[in-house]
Amino acid sequence: MKHFYTVVFFFVTIQLMFAANEPKPDWISAIPSDSRIFYALGVAQYKQGQAKKAIESARADALNNISTYIVADVKSVFSQQTTSTANSKEENFEDIVKKELSVRSDVVLSGVKFDGMYDDKKAKTYYVLASIEKTKVKEIIRQTVDPVGFELEKIFYEIKRNNPVIKSLTISNFNFKGKHYSGEISGYLRSKIASTFTNLGTIEEYSDPDFNKYLEQSGLSTRGITIEKSNEQDELYQKVQGFITGSYWENNDKLEFEIKIYDLKEKKYTISKNFTVPKDKFSNIKLIPDNIDEFQKKYSELSDMFASQSFNIKIWPDKGDFATYKEGEYLVPYFISNKDCYLRVYLVSADGSSVLLFPNYFDKNNFVKKNEVYKIGDPKFSPFKLKLSPPYGSEMLIAIASTSDFADTINHTSEIPVFDGNSLRGVIIESVKNVKSEMVSQATCTYTIIP
Repeated sequence: MKHFYTVVFFFVTIQLMFAANEPKPDWISAIPSDSRIFYALGVAQYKQGQAKKAIESARADALNNISTYIVADVKSVFSQQTTSTANSKEENFEDIVKKELSVRSDVVLSGVKFDGMYDDKKAKTYYVLASIEKTKVKEIIRQTVDPVGFELEKIFYEIKRNNPVIKSLTISNFNFKGKHYSGEISGYLRSKIASTFTNLGTIEEYSDPDFNKYLEQSGLSTRGITIEKSNEQDELYQKVQGFITGSYWENNDKLEFEIKIYDLKEKKYTISKNFTVPKDKFSNIKLIPDNIDEFQKKYSELSDMFASQSFNIKIWPDKGDFATYKEGEYLVPYFISNKDCYLRVYLVSADGSSVLLFPNYFDKNNFVKKNEVYKIGDPKFSPFKLKLSPPYGSEMLIAIASTSDFADTINHTSEIPVFDGNSLRGVIIESVKNVKSEMVSQATCTYTIIP
């Protein structure tokens, strides 16, 4: 029995000697160099019995070194992306990347490999060799820092590949799904799509300010077909093949988006794509207007007072349905009717008050000819201008049309008639009380003022 213990003791001793004397890998003293791959070394010391913790610490150190490389290698390329992310308002580029990479020491990130591990038991130090293909760096950065831009590039690359006829598109607005409003995120998406077009270089943004007017003259709008007319869109189709619109909505800790493309020739939505990103990427971008409760109440009260099957009018802001305007920008409302009529346009502001925009002191004639596009307050030519200012939130334009003139009269002065928001419905109904219901029509549109 004594000899057995001696043999076991000798065998264990030899094992420990070999383990203790196992030579260090070359990559510890000389990190590999490769034009296609970046290698990083992670090091962590430990106390007796804490070797497992050292493995995680060494991996975290390696990931941190990879993130340092990523920042140094692509900072100049992606610095512009941080200006359009919510986090960029709180953290600089380096902090974002390092936080996203280094804290996930227990996860092998997409594109990051751990090629070697070595436990120096004598020095109680653990070493880890990590690597990443340099071609994957851009993809990882985009997913981390600019997830929306990353998803949009994938979507529009596929769209262009499958639809080579698309050369130019107008970027319209995005609404909160199922609602008649949008938040700051609509403008954010517009800018991201424009940036995507620039990066891809295969699709151009068609940004003619009169695009929405062209749509209406062709019987189209960014909500789909409205007033049917002729096929005048053929000339427009040579310049621009469609417009992009869509919606967004919350889904727990995610924000989901739908991107739709309306084909001007087909007169229908022909492409729809969805993607999802973490909602915390938009912590400083408002998803809904500041005055959402009051706005929804007003919209429900005023949007469906009159309906006619044959008498149709349409009103829209110069930036299109669900547009966002920054403080200080000018609003130019457009409207059209498929019948000769008399028309009034009211604005319900973010604070709930209401004003009569048209007719006004500078344009007292409210008779409208059918199938002609009219606009109110062109900042280039009109003395009547609509410069937007706080309070921030969603506002509503209401167009009321009647085939006979309104029952009440308005004595226009230099002041714009102002109404108590709570009494506007009664004022409107009273003005057309002697007109048959089928000879009265209305239309509404919304936009949002942001800082």
